[in-house]
Amino acid sequence: MNIQKSYLHYLGIFLLAQAILAIYLGQAFWRPSDFVFTFGGDGAMIYYNMIFHTFYGEGLMLSNMNYPRFDSLFMTDGQASFAIFFSWFREWMTPESVIGWSHRLHYLLFGLAGIFLYKTMELVKINEWLGFVSTLLILFLNPLMFRLQAGHFGLFYPLVFTYTFYYVTKLIVENKPSIADIVGLLIILVFFGLNNIYISIINVCFMMTLALALVFIKKEKKKAAHLLITGTIVMAIIYFFLHLTEIDSDRVEIQWGYNANSLNLRSIFIAPVSLLYKLLIGHIDIKYTGGETWMNIGIIPLLTLIIAPLALMKRSRKLHEAQNMRLLANVFLISSALLLLYSSAILYQIGFIREHIFHQMSIASMFKASGRFATPIYFMATLFAVYHLDRILKFKYGLPIVIIALFIWGNETNLYLSQNAFTEMHKNQFTSEKIDHFSEDIVNPAEFQAMYTLPVMVGWNDKFRIQSNFSSEYNSILVSLATGLPMINGMLSRIGVTDGERAIQMAAHPLIYKEIVEILPGDKPILLIYSKLHEDYTEGELYLRNKSELIHEQSDIELRKLNVDEINDRSLQDSILAVLDDHSDTIFSSEQTFFKTEKFDDISNYIHFSPPGALKIDAEQEILGFEIPDTIEGPHEISIYYRVSNRLFGTPAFKIRAVGQTTAEVVLHAISAKDNYIDWVRVSGILDIPKGSSEITVEVVGVNQEYIIDDFMLRKVNDRIIDGVHQFYNNFKVGKLPD
Repeated sequence: MNIQKSYLHYLGIFLLAQAILAIYLGQAFWRPSDFVFTFGGDGAMIYYNMIFHTFYGEGLMLSNMNYPRFDSLFMTDGQASFAIFFSWFREWMTPESVIGWSHRLHYLLFGLAGIFLYKTMELVKINEWLGFVSTLLILFLNPLMFRLQAGHFGLFYPLVFTYTFYYVTKLIVENKPSIADIVGLLIILVFFGLNNIYISIINVCFMMTLALALVFIKKEKKKAAHLLITGTIVMAIIYFFLHLTEIDSDRVEIQWGYNANSLNLRSIFIAPVSLLYKLLIGHIDIKYTGGETWMNIGIIPLLTLIIAPLALMKRSRKLHEAQNMRLLANVFLISSALLLLYSSAILYQIGFIREHIFHQMSIASMFKASGRFATPIYFMATLFAVYHLDRILKFKYGLPIVIIALFIWGNETNLYLSQNAFTEMHKNQFTSEKIDHFSEDIVNPAEFQAMYTLPVMVGWNDKFRIQSNFSSEYNSILVSLATGLPMINGMLSRIGVTDGERAIQMAAHPLIYKEIVEILPGDKPILLIYSKLHEDYTEGELYLRNKSELIHEQSDIELRKLNVDEINDRSLQDSILAVLDDHSDTIFSSEQTFFKTEKFDDISNYIHFSPPGALKIDAEQEILGFEIPDTIEGPHEISIYYRVSNRLFGTPAFKIRAVGQTTAEVVLHAISAKDNYIDWVRVSGILDIPKGSSEITVEVVGVNQEYIIDDFMLRKVNDRIIDGVHQFYNNFKVGKLPD
């Protein structure tokens, strides 16, 4: 193929990709500043992080959440590379243009991804028109398209995959990547790896699996070394930036998701986004996990890969071409097997391997979505499907067979785009008009050092997940973007356990000492954003609201000024401590009602909340069972403590039952508890005990590791339990704890 003709094909691929995007996106394609891919959840935070850093960020730190410690820009969902790039032009940018240019770059880079996919087709000598059509089908059916509506559009960069795919194919088939190819690979993998580390790690792992395959093939060790060295350089550069910006943080070492979001055969053959699933949906009943596990290759590529190799076994091409394709097929097959082994978490199911490898080497299971590592398999499989379709063209009736196959493939792609990828575009709610509503006439940023959102809004690190009311979350983002004020709250995927608990603790019960005051850098007030639409406020959240001064009110929120010296209710804490000191040798109920405590003092444990003992468990079990008078009824508070560890994902839940003539049950989830003492979490809730109940049982469920449990209490709501012996009031340790 001559060069001029190739460039015409490249231009055609690019323009057609843009045209197809325009058809499915509609006005969102032509006016990218006016729409957003998703509104709420992960997507909203990505937009917020990116816009904030564009206008207020300095250096390589994300400075809009987790105040005052912040976090690395590269450890969050904020399109770090693009945010830094946009910040260089902040004087000419608006919030709309940040979103608009982000989207435009998505679309332009998507077209560029198509070009490199087509160039890969050229490397394996695919028929021109077949390569042209199948490039578009592969591009638009790829699993990354789903990221747009899933809110993870920071992963929607197929260019990284298609360029890496082109590069390794050229290395294996032609053995001659140019200097420009090498520089291009390094730039793409580093830039997009810093933008979202998942993308580059997946592609580097792809390269490493190819290197492992090549190293055992005679005369191919140089190619293996080339891939190994290139991948190592990429990871070394990314690690340098991560290490440079890392804060001293107790992040969860082994995170949730590696096993839960793993790939399986159903995910490949009948994923819910596939045509085959849509044809069989009325006849099968299969339970799936979330979209992270779906990797639809397509019914035509699947059938082609199954049938064509057998049918065409005796039909060979030129010897040299056949040898190159056989080498490519062999290394791709080995690479696919290795990637499938990891992304399916098969080895994780073996107890010995799980405990001694995955749970000892956190890097082995650090990724919350292992199924994503199968993405290169999609491109390898579809390329060889097209290769076999190209061979079918040589048969007498090959042309109509291929045309029918492409028609079915195109129909499946259309269904995927219309029903899964481009289901809805939302109006942009991060406009200058909405942000400027909170002008200095309402909020003077010079008066405040930071913001805090009520109800509490902190997540998502596998040890706590406390989602705020949408009105306070959304308005907090607008206020932050209008003023440049950071949030004490942190909606960060890898926020440290202590940082997260400290932010949650700020709104804990007034009897708990709030350690955040010890690290706030000044005495300027905190700006509270309080939702008027939320009803289930805790006593600690209401305390902050009542101690603050109203400065602005609208239909859904209040903006309030909270002085730092009001964060802790020292007068209340001191008065209760005085009561406890006066009754240091007794435990009693102020209303003389029934209550029950269990301190586990007969179980020796050097780690405890109240000395001398605590219960240690490593499996689901009933830990308490006690009789109650049959006259006891009505709402009672249950509270119990567990110790947090950052070693392994997971939190326990406590199933409380009142047993008698009827049974009542409540399950208390530690992951959403709002009262904590940093290392220890107080898990509490209300059990409405039916009349005639005779027994209370406490069972710990959701146990995936060793937990330390301490200090159980059952008390009637509104009763006061004074425990001067252990210095507890209603099962709260009061005030600042000793070091």
